[in-house]
Amino acid sequence: MLDQLSIFPATHAQAVESRRRSYEEWGKRRQHPFDDYIDESNTMGGYEIAADDRVLAPRNDPATIDFMCSCETLRREVFVLKRTTSSDEFTTEEQVGYGIASVYTPAEKRGKGYAKHMMSLLHWVLGPASSFPSAFPEAWGQPPAVPEGFGSGIVSVLYSDLGPDFYKATGPAPGVDGWTGDPYTVSTWDVKAVLEKTKDEARRDQWTLLNKEQTKEWWNQDSELILQEVSSKPQSSTSTAFTFLPRKGVAEFLQRRIEWFVNSMERPPPYYGALLSSSSPSDGGPSSDAFASWAFELYPGSPKTLLITRLRCPKEELLRSLLGCIAEYAKDFGIERIQVWNLPGELKAAGEGIGGTTLHPEDHLPSVKWYGSGPIAEWLYNEKFAWC
Repeated sequence: MLDQLSIFPATHAQAVESRRRSYEEWGKRRQHPFDDYIDESNTMGGYEIAADDRVLAPRNDPATIDFMCSCETLRREVFVLKRTTSSDEFTTEEQVGYGIASVYTPAEKRGKGYAKHMMSLLHWVLGPASSFPSAFPEAWGQPPAVPEGFGSGIVSVLYSDLGPDFYKATGPAPGVDGWTGDPYTVSTWDVKAVLEKTKDEARRDQWTLLNKEQTKEWWNQDSELILQEVSSKPQSSTSTAFTFLPRKGVAEFLQRRIEWFVNSMERPPPYYGALLSSSSPSDGGPSSDAFASWAFELYPGSPKTLLITRLRCPKEELLRSLLGCIAEYAKDFGIERIQVWNLPGELKAAGEGIGGTTLHPEDHLPSVKWYGSGPIAEWLYNEKFAWC
């Protein structure tokens, strides 16, 4: 049966149908309006980074609305670091990477292996066939067609809500690993507690709040800084590492995903970032001082959360004043908590000092499939900005 199916780029009708199918589980329970959720006019497709919808469908009827399951892929720049053979220095090279999102099978089609098969086939669309340890499995029929511009990815990532095992079992051939989980931490602060602990300290005077356009400008600046400092980031035993950058729509994608919820607020928040007031480009280059960007999580039934998507904070004392500033801003909009992914170890004591707690969540597990040579590369700057 599975050899009669393959993965195809979705038609417009299929893309709309995939969102229509998932609305009950992903949209309605969050009180997202139906028309906005299914996005029939494809407004998300007009942004700098847009999703390519894909479906698992019969080979003899690839455009059918009765497809088996679907997913989205997002092409993005990725920078790969490789240790030189003669020293501890790293070379940096720009390559192609992918984010994968919205893997969905309708209830009536579950339990038949469709999603696992679709994800196994997806490797052959994203990565070079030469990177796989075996030929395309004969039991799966013919390999999927590779659209122009695909088939050269060095890495793909996804965020698993099914634990570490499901996607790891969806490799490009039986017995070959698919996406491997990369455990992460989430640090959380209660807004009221932060305000209480920093009430006698200067907060906003040190920081300049940034609107969307200003935040986007600083993502560009921050990306240049990442490229300057990235060679010192890999662990001493690592031979290869990679990082995504917040620019070119990557960090903006998360903001777009929750735009309706923000715009439905009686008074939508105007600021999405904070910059240390002394930070300014000098000599034509970006500053290395502190910067943070954020998005909001405003789903009914869950605490209203400000999610720090990108954090640049070189000193412990700056984290304290930054969180104080953010908390003061957040309280004006009824935000209850602040969260950040993978808070650097050197900042954890400062974070705990103002009531922060750090956990190792099992949901949204960042997971990696490396199409390059050698073992899985180390993922640097694995922060919320890269989420999809």
